[in-house]
Amino acid sequence: MSYSRADTDDLQARLRAMVQRGTVRSVDDAMLMQMLDIKLMNGHRPTKVEHWQSYGLSFTPHAGSEVMAFALGGNLDHIVVIPGADRRYRLKGLASGELAVHDDQGQKVHFKRDGVWIETSKKAVVKSPSVLVGDDNPGMPRVMTEAGPSSVMRAKV
Repeated sequence: MSYSRADTDDLQARLRAMVQRGTVRSVDDAMLMQMLDIKLMNGHRPTKVEHWQSYGLSFTPHAGSEVMAFALGGNLDHIVVIPGADRRYRLKGLASGELAVHDDQGQKVHFKRDGVWIETSKKAVVKSPSVLVGDDNPGMPRVMTEAGPSSVMRAKV
């Protein structure tokens, strides 16, 4: 079977289009699947592209963050994006095996080799019927609040 030059050119274009780098132009976070408008390296500007995110982790990328876009079957009318990167805010210097969740404001939860570190310059809110800080021991002292000893929070420092 022989193929025409047009057939092989079309196939090459589809293969090149299958995986591309791009940047986020805007985000619609109101849908069941977050939708992005992106700009691909080849200049194509698809809109309403599905942004696939891992279960249990949700985020809204900034305009200008980087993405990997997949044109399913080489079809530029069916593009999906996997979670990308934003090198402007990436944490550096993590040890092998460490994990961190962070944002562009410097807030982070860092699972270090020697423990879990939580850092924020903002208010931290914990919604729970009871909070224990320290050992899981009902005999721990109650945390003192402005209204007196807490009935739900205990801590051992």
